[in-house]
Amino acid sequence: MRYDLSTSVLRVRDLYRIGYDILRRNAQHMLLMFFVTVLPGAALKTGLDGYFGFDPVTLENFQYGMLSTLIAMLFTIVNAIYLMRLTAEDVRENPVRVDELFKVTVRLYVPVAIAYLIIFLGLMLGLVLFVLPGIVFMVYMGFFATFMVIDGAGVFESMSKSARLVQGHFFHVVGISLAIFLPFLIVSMILETMAVTPLARFLVMLITEPMNFIVLIMGTVFYMNVRIHWKEVPPEAEAAPVTESREA
Repeated sequence: MRYDLSTSVLRVRDLYRIGYDILRRNAQHMLLMFFVTVLPGAALKTGLDGYFGFDPVTLENFQYGMLSTLIAMLFTIVNAIYLMRLTAEDVRENPVRVDELFKVTVRLYVPVAIAYLIIFLGLMLGLVLFVLPGIVFMVYMGFFATFMVIDGAGVFESMSKSARLVQGHFFHVVGISLAIFLPFLIVSMILETMAVTPLARFLVMLITEPMNFIVLIMGTVFYMNVRIHWKEVPPEAEAAPVTESREA
């Protein structure tokens, strides 16, 4: 492998260092994803928000705003599959070809999209049930997409495997997730509050959406790292506690 992921569970600064290294080395792929997913997704969402009369400030026609977000996610899923697979191949020092990555993306698109929809509905249900269940659900489902894209797991198999991998490491996953995602979320929220016109919101999306590139890359590296060190809880013994492996 290009990086030694076997000696220990990576720290946040190591994830940022490796993530930036992969991002820089594959700049042409990031540019491709910008034009293939970010640009059309931002244009579609801006157009739908205007058509439905959604106002992000007053939240007028909020339900239509959610609908336009879900539709725009169709492009985000392409982005997620492509970059997860790109990261895995880069870390393994395998040749990275655009046509091969797109073949994988096309093959996995429908099952991954179905999984994302199920996760989204589960999150909405959990948030309705006093918020906390939704947060817990999302943490346990944190690795479902990487199981599908990298390990070839099925929809429900990936969800089960993700929950078993997180079990015993819940707060570690929460901490790493916040360290990876929160800085970019804060920047996005600040920029979005400053965007008061459709054109401004479109431009903000062109800035904030590419931030997901580094988040996806770091999340994939974290997954590949902890798969080596953390044991999945067998289905028949999910109630048993799991401890971190300390093997070198």
